[in-house]
Amino acid sequence: MRHNRPARRAFTLVELVTSMAAASALLAGIASTLFVALRASNPASTPAASMLQALSCMADAAAELQYAQAVTESTARSITATVPDRADVDTAPEIVRYAWSGVAGDPLTRTYNGGTAARVIPSVQSFAIEYFPSAIAPKYVTVRIQPTTGTRSVVETSISLLNL
Repeated sequence: MRHNRPARRAFTLVELVTSMAAASALLAGIASTLFVALRASNPASTPAASMLQALSCMADAAAELQYAQAVTESTARSITATVPDRADVDTAPEIVRYAWSGVAGDPLTRTYNGGTAARVIPSVQSFAIEYFPSAIAPKYVTVRIQPTTGTRSVVETSISLLNL
């Protein structure tokens, strides 16, 4: 005697639960591996982070130099400017200096009122400043920064000096 069984058309509950448990274990293993890999990497050393740092430095320099009252030093690797008082203890104008040694990998530094030079960008591939004093046209400064960390991109801006 033959039994005609209908063809199986679905999974049993036990098969579904077993496959879901196996998939969950696999996903948990992949997630923990990614977590460990992300914790081991240093996001501050990526090219994007160094470009953001250069852009931030450029914005700060532009904000300071734009209102410079005088430029007392201007070389290819440094600029010193007198900027309006920052409402600190004295009422005298402030002196700001940006400088780079010229050696690839050295930091770009900022000195405020002759104090200690602070690192603005820890490692720079190239840095250039061009000061264009003019009797007829507005005076301006062009600043160009190339961070070291794995990028060929250059950040450049021209800053009009409004108070000169």
